[in-house]
Amino acid sequence: MKTKMLAACMLAAITLSLISCDWFGKKKHYVSENNIVGKWLIDSVENKIVSDFDPVKGLLFSGPAFSGSLPVTVEFTKDSIYTMYNDSAKIIGSDKYYFDSSSQKLFAREVSSFRPFALSALSDSSIQVSFSNDSIHYIMKRQP
Repeated sequence: MKTKMLAACMLAAITLSLISCDWFGKKKHYVSENNIVGKWLIDSVENKIVSDFDPVKGLLFSGPAFSGSLPVTVEFTKDSIYTMYNDSAKIIGSDKYYFDSSSQKLFAREVSSFRPFALSALSDSSIQVSFSNDSIHYIMKRQP
């Protein structure tokens, strides 16, 4: 009886330690509001569905219409304002945003309503921002 009880306890301990460890999966990086504050360079744009998509005119938060090309820098401030700059540091758009940490979504104001964007951290210095339909993904890298 003692042998069976000892074996059951050891099996339970091994099972609990395997479940609680990250041995079988990648460690998830979560985004927090403090993590997104700062300047981010849009490093690349991945378009899976939209055929006539211009990554700058349909840029990220669809701020005011403008023409240009990547690279574009987006700055998020602590007071919930985002500003987009072109490669010559000229402001090409600015508005309000808020971040919902439970859903990992950033909501950026677009004229009179807020548009949701899914966020996922790829590393400590890069994030992926996706439209809600997951057809367009922006990879953004933190700037000094």
